[in-house]
Amino acid sequence: MNHVIQYDSVLFDTENKTMEILDGTKGIYPYTEIVECKRVNELAKYKGKEEPFTHIYYGGRVQGRCFGEKGFYVGLKITLKDGSFLAIYISKNKVYAGNDFQKRDYKEAEQIKNLIDKIIDKYNKRES
Repeated sequence: MNHVIQYDSVLFDTENKTMEILDGTKGIYPYTEIVECKRVNELAKYKGKEEPFTHIYYGGRVQGRCFGEKGFYVGLKITLKDGSFLAIYISKNKVYAGNDFQKRDYKEAEQIKNLIDKIIDKYNKRES
């Protein structure tokens, strides 16, 4: 029986309750350490040059591509219990607001985020 939920950028091992990031902050992380997940866009010119998701692009609601529009990478920023962050890059190449690649990457990011949100609800409920 297969206990792995697989995406291009991340694997979820449902038996061992771990997440393996393949593109971003590579490594294996326990479900119990995850406290928050946000979908973010990183400006393309900073990817791989600085800590992931320190240069967030908040645009991306315009249809079509304008001259001078900034390319970006769609990803997920995950907060751990100790306050540190993990990055999962969904985009393999830079995308632009409103194009099909951006829409595809947003859709996959939302699927993964929904799964991570369920993991947070199940394994990291805040105590009252």
